[in-house]
Formats: sequence, C-alpha cells, structure tokens
Amino acid sequence: MIRPGEALMFVLELAAYFAVAWWAFQLGDSTLTGALFALAAIAVMGLVWGLFCAPQAPYPIYGTPRIVVELAWFGAAVLALVLSGLWWIGALLAVVVIGLMVYRLRVVGR
Repeated sequence: MIRPGEALMFVLELAAYFAVAWWAFQLGDSTLTGALFALAAIAVMGLVWGLFCAPQAPYPIYGTPRIVVELAWFGAAVLALVLSGLWWIGALLAVVVIGLMVYRLRVVGR
C-alpha cells in the first residue's frame, strides 16, 4: 500500500521534472533547441535521482547526505521556476517540499 507521503513525494518529483524542463525549454532559440534543452535537463535530474534517491537506486544514500541531495535536487527545481518568472509556484513548491521533509523526518523517521 502506498502511503500518502510517498504519493505526495512522487507528485513533487514530477513537478520538479516539469519545472526544470520548462526553464530549459525557455533557453532555446527555437522549439527544437528548447525541446533538446528540456530533455537534457530532465536527463540530468533523472540521473541524479535515479543513482542516489530512487527506491531501487544502485548507490542509495541515507541520512544527512540524502537530505542534502534532496534539498539540492528540489532546490534546482525551485530555482528553475524562479528564473522562469514563476516565483510564486517556486515558493509553493519549496514550502511543500520542506513540509514533507519535516513530516518524513519527524513522523516516518526517514
């Protein structure tokens, strides 16, 4: 059974991918270059998450290093939203991510 915190984390991960893709797309001079930038941004974010934070990660990290990586990963998404001019969505994402992290550390213990 999927817990609510895990479901919310998944939704936040998707939001982070969308945020960096949107920012990277805007960097392109054309639709094609924007799409390529967006795909590259998603690939980089996916590589970091897949290597260290995914449930079946080949190099899983725990404790403080995981918190640091997650904060940096979601921080990149927040920064991407701010740089895209969507600062209020970035602020909302930051608040929800921090709230979920506090919940996971205090209630769930991981």
